Amino acid sequence: MTHEQINLLLEEYIDDTLDVDTVLEVESHLSGCNECSEYLYSLRVLKEKIKTLPTKIEPAIDLWPDVFREIRDVKKAAAVTKPVVVRDVGTSKYKGNKKALREREKSEKKISAKLSGGKTIKKRMAVLIVLLLLILTTAVIYFYISSIENNWEITAISGIPYIDNERILTTSNFNEGNVLNTGTASETEIVIPNAGRVTAYQNSDIKRLPSINAIELLRGKIHASFSLAAKNFRIQIPGAEIAEFGNGSIFEITTDSGYSLVKCISSTLKIRGEGKEIFLPTDYLCPVWESRGLGIPYFVNAAQPLINAMETFTSGGGTTAEINTIESTVTEYDVISLWHLFQIVPEEFRIDIFNLIDKFVPPPTGSNQEGLLALNKNMLMLWLNDIQKKY
Repeated sequence: MTHEQINLLLEEYIDDTLDVDTVLEVESHLSGCNECSEYLYSLRVLKEKIKTLPTKIEPAIDLWPDVFREIRDVKKAAAVTKPVVVRDVGTSKYKGNKKALREREKSEKKISAKLSGGKTIKKRMAVLIVLLLLILTTAVIYFYISSIENNWEITAISGIPYIDNERILTTSNFNEGNVLNTGTASETEIVIPNAGRVTAYQNSDIKRLPSINAIELLRGKIHASFSLAAKNFRIQIPGAEIAEFGNGSIFEITTDSGYSLVKCISSTLKIRGEGKEIFLPTDYLCPVWESRGLGIPYFVNAAQPLINAMETFTSGGGTTAEINTIESTVTEYDVISLWHLFQIVPEEFRIDIFNLIDKFVPPPTGSNQEGLLALNKNMLMLWLNDIQKKY
C-alpha cells in the first residue's frame, strides 16, 4: 500500500479493527516512516485525552477555539518529541507474529458469535412476547364475542309476556335456564345473535337451555327466520330437534300434548330424533310424536289419504291396502316423502316404493337397485341429491 493509504488506516489501526494481514503491512510501514509514526502518536495522545472528557457536558459557546488550540498543542508536542519509540511499533504486541494475530481474530469471532447468539435469544424472546400478546388478544376477542352471543334479547310485541313469572313490559334479557311464557294475549320476539329471530305466539312456553346454544319449545307456536346457516343452534321439541338450518331458513313449529308439526317455508331443515334424520325442503311439513319419534315429511298440497297411509307405516302398521292408496294418490311433488318412506316400510313393500320413485327420478350413476333395496347409505344419499335437484 502507498503512504497515503497507510495514513488513512491509522485510526482503524488504533481502534483495532483491521484484519491480520493489513495490521502487519501497516506496522511494517510505520517502522520506516517518521511522518506516519508521529501522526500515530498524535492520534494516541488525542484518544487518551478524549477518554478523560466527561460523558455529559453542556458545550460552551467558545468550545471550538479550545478544541483547535488543543489539537495545535498536540501537534507541537509531537513535533518536538519525535518519538522513535513509536516507530518500533512496540505498542503492538503482535508485531511480526502472524500466529498470535490469527489467534486473536479467532477469539474475536467466538466473542462475536456469542454476542450474536445473545441477540438471537433476544429476538426469540421478542417473538415469543408478540405471540403471547396475540394469544391474549385473541382470547379477549373470543370472550367478548361469546358474551355478545350469550346476550339474547326478548321484546314484547303485544300483551305482557313473562320470564320466570316476571313481567316483560318492553324488553328483557333471555338468559340460560329462563322460561318464557306468552300467556293468552301476548306475543314476543327473541333476537339470537349470529342466528336469527324467533317469534313466539300466544300460549307458548319456551326455555333457553343452559350450556348450549339452544331453545326448547315446550308448547305453543313459533315462527323462526335465520339469515345464515346456523349450524351451531338447536331447537328442541318433544321427541326430536331441529339441528341444521339452510341459508335464509324460515319455518314454523307447533307443539301441543306430545305432538309437533314442523313446516319449512323457505330453504331447508334437518330434523333428528331417535337415530333418524329428516331432510325437510321448502313447502314440506314433518310430524313428530314424542312417543314414536319422526314421521314421514309430506308436501303442503299432499292428498290426505296419502298422508294417512304413510302415518300408518310410521306407527308400525301398513298393508297392501296402504300401498294401493299411496300408488293411487302420489304425485311427482311427493317423491321426497317416498324416499323417506322407502327406508321404513317392511322389506316386502320396499320394491313397490322403489318402483314409484324410479318412475319420477331413476337411480343415479353410482347406485343400483340391489344396493338401494339393501338401504346402502351412500347410494341413498346420491338418490336424494338427484331428487332435490329436480324438485
